[in-house]
Amino acid sequence: MKLELLKAIPSWVFWAFARLSAVIIGFFVVAVTLPFRTEEPVPEGGEKPYPERKIVHLPKWAWLWDNDAEGMMSWMDEWPEMCWNGKPDSFLSMWQWAAWRNPANNMRFVRGIAVYIPEAHSFQFWGDANVDDKDWENGKGWNFLKCKGKYLTYYGFNWVGDKYYAQIGHKIEPKHFEEGYVDNAPERKLWKGMTFRPFQKRRDNSKYEVNQ
Repeated sequence: MKLELLKAIPSWVFWAFARLSAVIIGFFVVAVTLPFRTEEPVPEGGEKPYPERKIVHLPKWAWLWDNDAEGMMSWMDEWPEMCWNGKPDSFLSMWQWAAWRNPANNMRFVRGIAVYIPEAHSFQFWGDANVDDKDWENGKGWNFLKCKGKYLTYYGFNWVGDKYYAQIGHKIEPKHFEEGYVDNAPERKLWKGMTFRPFQKRRDNSKYEVNQ
C-alpha cells in the first residue's frame, strides 16, 4: 500500500490543480451565462421537492460548469433552507449551487478526468469496505482505493470519524465493483468524479428526504 500511496500523491496534486482551475474559472462563467439560461417546468411525475423547482441549464458552450443531473436548482428538500437568500429560484441561489457548492459539476462526466465504472478494472482497496459519511451506524473507518481506467490509474482515500470525514481523489468505492452494480445503477451513477475534502463536518440527513 505504501508504494501505491506514493504514486497517488502526485496524481492528487495534478487533479487538485485541474479541479481548482476549473472551479475558479467557473465563478465567472456561471455568473456570465446564468442570464442566458434555459428554464423548463418539472415534467409531470418528476421530482419537485419544493414549489419553485424548475429544470434550469446553462448554455451548451458552458456545459462543463452546468449540472446535467440536477440543473441549477437542487433536488434536495432542504435547499430552500440552505441557500444563502432562501430563494432557490434566484440568480444568487443558482450561482451558489453551480459555482460554489457544486462547481464545474460536469467534469465528472468527462472520460479520462472521471472514472467510468464499466471501463474500470484492476480494482484494489485497503482498509474497510464500508466507509460512508452518511451512514451514522456503520460508516466509520478508512480506506484507500485504486483502479485502472481506459487511459489512467485513479486513486481515492476516505476517512469517516464520529463528527468529521475526509475524502480525497476520485470517488470510487468497493460497492462500485461488485457484481450487478453496473447493470443496476443509473448511467449518471457510473461516472465517478474527483473531490478534495480534507476535513468536513458530517451532516445528518435523517430529517430530510434527499432526492438523489
